[in-house]
Amino acid sequence: MPYWQVLFSFRGRIPRSTLWLKFYLPVSLGYLISWLLDVQLGTSFEPGSIGVVYLAFSILMIGPTLAVNVKRAHDRGRSGWFILLFLVPLLNIWPIIELAFLRGAMGPNQYGPDPLAGPGVEEAQAAEAEGVAEQALTARYDWKPLAVLVVVLVLAAGVLLWQFLPRGKSGKETTPTPSSKPPAVTTTVPKPTIPKPETAAGEQAKPPAPPAAKPPATAAEYLQLGLKEKDPQKKIALYTKAIELDPKQAMAFNNRGFAYYTQKDYDRALVDYGQAIALNPNFALAYNNRGDAYYQRKAYDQARADYTKAIELKPDYDLAYHNRGLTYYEQKNYDQAIDDFNKAISLKANFATAYNGRGNAFFRKQEFDLAINDYNKAVELSPNWAVPYSNRGNARFEKKDFDQALKDYDQAVAKNPNYAWGYYRRAVIYNQKGDGEQARQNYTKAKALNPALPELAIK
Repeated sequence: MPYWQVLFSFRGRIPRSTLWLKFYLPVSLGYLISWLLDVQLGTSFEPGSIGVVYLAFSILMIGPTLAVNVKRAHDRGRSGWFILLFLVPLLNIWPIIELAFLRGAMGPNQYGPDPLAGPGVEEAQAAEAEGVAEQALTARYDWKPLAVLVVVLVLAAGVLLWQFLPRGKSGKETTPTPSSKPPAVTTTVPKPTIPKPETAAGEQAKPPAPPAAKPPATAAEYLQLGLKEKDPQKKIALYTKAIELDPKQAMAFNNRGFAYYTQKDYDRALVDYGQAIALNPNFALAYNNRGDAYYQRKAYDQARADYTKAIELKPDYDLAYHNRGLTYYEQKNYDQAIDDFNKAISLKANFATAYNGRGNAFFRKQEFDLAINDYNKAVELSPNWAVPYSNRGNARFEKKDFDQALKDYDQAVAKNPNYAWGYYRRAVIYNQKGDGEQARQNYTKAKALNPALPELAIK
């Protein structure tokens, strides 16, 4: 999530690390600098206390403070209204502990995907036909603005402290020499020595056995176990148990539908997504997921209707725009596809799959230079993704730039040794250049990986 969204957006979720590193740390330094400025400028209300600068900074931080705490509440699966508990004496300890120290809900919830889940559950569902695009990659956090801000604040705090704090016991300023070093500071905390329990006879007693793990008892517990489970069949069983305990659990139906989807059981996935939507008609993620299942069944009109509904419910849903663009692409409506890919990119600047998809649309319109520009961007954002290398090679092949096309195909198979299309297209190039031996080797490898590839007559 970009840094400005961390501070000013009330949508989505953020983990504890973002709260501490992108908010508490720089804001604490900001308060320190504000206090030092008040002391230096003589704007303090009382000697040594806060003043005008500190008060102004506090007012500016009201909005960002609300925004980050609302997103942390979302991460815990709670409404933003939860932060009103900060206003209640004694009870305000509850939100402090929960938002600052407890992990967010695992997996997606009604406020968005899990920010700690690695490859996004939603983006993992955006699959294109082989040779056009693959699964969307993990969204990246933009840490550069935070790093610059922290460095500036630390330097400013250091300068002010050097100007403000006394230097030497005599009251006179002392200038450190360039060779002077600060005293070493021990950063490790000594481990306390805990005496071992003894029996009456003086023997060392064995520590008590850990208590047995408590079996799950609620739908929410089964739902959490399902999110942690890697085996699809076990995930389905856990989500089924959650549904038995709470038949109105829309998220359990959605997650079980996705487990079916990963097993290519699209019929059952559609049933579960439909049930999730029936229980929660405003469930944008379920509409997007059902669109994915329709897309895999080549029911592009139905898929597009679901993606459109997801966008209506969540106007900044970059993945839904991307997926709707895929349906336009499949139906050869390339201008509409480009419009949707443009919107997805405007919402998420590092969306490699959207650049690749837009490049494919330009390719079909025979605008090869624009296609190459988009493939270049996809390669820059996802240097280990084989598909945009191969697609860029196709565009260069159409421009008769066979040497550069061959280099792209080499990169594609280097990034993914099982990428059949890369070998096939390399075979086409070698065949074009009259190198029958290399063409035959690459074609044989391609057909071994994917027997459904087109036939190629080797010269």
